[in-house]
Amino acid sequence: MKILLCLVLLFFSLKSFSGGDSFQISPAPIAHPSYQEGEKPVLKTTGTYISMEGQGLELSGIGFTMNSRTVGKSLERKGAFHTNLGLNVLSGNYQFASEETSSMNFDLTMLNFNFEVGLEYQIIKTEMFSLIGFGGFTFPMFFLFMEGTTNDPVYTNISATGSGFLYGFPFGFQAGYSPTPNWTFAPFAVFNWMLGGTTSFTMTIDTISAGGAYSTESESSSNVDGYFAPSYGMDIIYEPYNISLGMLLQKIDSGGEAGGIETQTYQVSWRKEF
Repeated sequence: MKILLCLVLLFFSLKSFSGGDSFQISPAPIAHPSYQEGEKPVLKTTGTYISMEGQGLELSGIGFTMNSRTVGKSLERKGAFHTNLGLNVLSGNYQFASEETSSMNFDLTMLNFNFEVGLEYQIIKTEMFSLIGFGGFTFPMFFLFMEGTTNDPVYTNISATGSGFLYGFPFGFQAGYSPTPNWTFAPFAVFNWMLGGTTSFTMTIDTISAGGAYSTESESSSNVDGYFAPSYGMDIIYEPYNISLGMLLQKIDSGGEAGGIETQTYQVSWRKEF
């Protein structure tokens, strides 16, 4: 089930596992590409619709992200502290077949939670242009629930649960360009230096045949190797209402016969000072 492992990794961070460099129009990893001295704390909330399709795979769901920023009083008042919290929920189907087993339809539900803390430093701030450097620590987690049934050649029900986490250091830059007071174009580059993580799965197989009924259960765990994944994108912000819109189109290669997973996300963000 290579595509399932690929799916798990992709779900950890929708912007990182592209199988290579990528460019996206999507919400930026920080609340806004600039800030003012003495600025009040800022909270940006983002709602997301997510769709994922691959060979035998169809998933869709929603996500919610909160980005906060507090401007510090040190570092010549150019520094800020940020936190990011994110939750995504997807459900759908995965059809699996191999030479050893008949085709099986799995119902899937996945939950992904991400937590990040970090620092920002405003390198440049003019009327039309700004540049912020940022870096921090991230800790994404996932939970997977799946169940499938087949009657060929005998009744077999497979149910599985999985969980895991990663940890690492994202860092990067975001620029802001405001050709008019109403619009800001904010390209960014994020470099995810993930140190590793772990995954664990529990699977139960119930079989009913002419010879009787029996059940088996297995558990497995594995380590996720570290990796370095760059991601590039742009936020488009309408300043009068503090609203930004985004869309992400991406494909990840899962290898083998599984083909690739294509993802689409559509996002709307709103920002408010407190």
